[in-house]
Amino acid sequence: MHGRSAGDARFYARSGPYALAEVANAAGGVAASSDLVLTGVAPLQIAGAEEVSFLDNRRYASALEKTCAGAVIVHPDMVGSVPRSAVPIVMTAPYEGWARVGKLFHPSPPLCPGIHPTALVAPSADVDPTAQIGAFVCIEERVRIGPGCRVGPYASIAEGVVVDEDCRIGAHVSISHALLGARVCIHPGVRIGQEGFSFARTKTGYLTIPQLGRVLIEDDVEIGANTTIDRGSVQDTVIGADHGSITLFKLVIMFDWAAVA
Repeated sequence: MHGRSAGDARFYARSGPYALAEVANAAGGVAASSDLVLTGVAPLQIAGAEEVSFLDNRRYASALEKTCAGAVIVHPDMVGSVPRSAVPIVMTAPYEGWARVGKLFHPSPPLCPGIHPTALVAPSADVDPTAQIGAFVCIEERVRIGPGCRVGPYASIAEGVVVDEDCRIGAHVSISHALLGARVCIHPGVRIGQEGFSFARTKTGYLTIPQLGRVLIEDDVEIGANTTIDRGSVQDTVIGADHGSITLFKLVIMFDWAAVA
């Protein structure tokens, strides 16, 4: 089992190998001087002598003591539990370091700027030439797609939507009545900006209330697969970026209980 790196090459780009010093620098940690060269990342339980792993939860301290990893990203409090066969990369936020090292060995695939021949782009749409527009994408009038964006196959972006720079929009996503900030990541199947579920009770039945708001998604927000985010009836639905970390929404349902009570 040892030496089976994470990241199947059929699905994930791979880079490296890297010297220990390069890996420690990417993580933002400190490591002793060594000639160790690392080829990939792997969990503690299966990491080999040329791989880097991490520990962020003390519950897995026993796995740390038994690991065959060549280097381990750890908190200063756990350095004493690192086996002599491994080099500790010491930092106060090991999970953050692990994320950075993972990206070092498995960078995002490069953009292929341009519009796929099967995509439908309205004449008034403004698509930056550095953006990548996938197969069978539909981009309606007055849409603006910023630099470095990637729009996956079969995505639908309705009239007037604005997508700021470096956004990632997955396959089969639909977006309407929305303004997206920079570096927003939207996973496949997400629905953004459709009408909310809001009705007024009348003597003859229920009357649909016009939904006149928008969806505002601020910088660095990540939206999980198959999420639904409705626009507001009067006010905007806002997904803010002021939490200090990426916000992941797996399910958001905007429901006006008062209107149907």
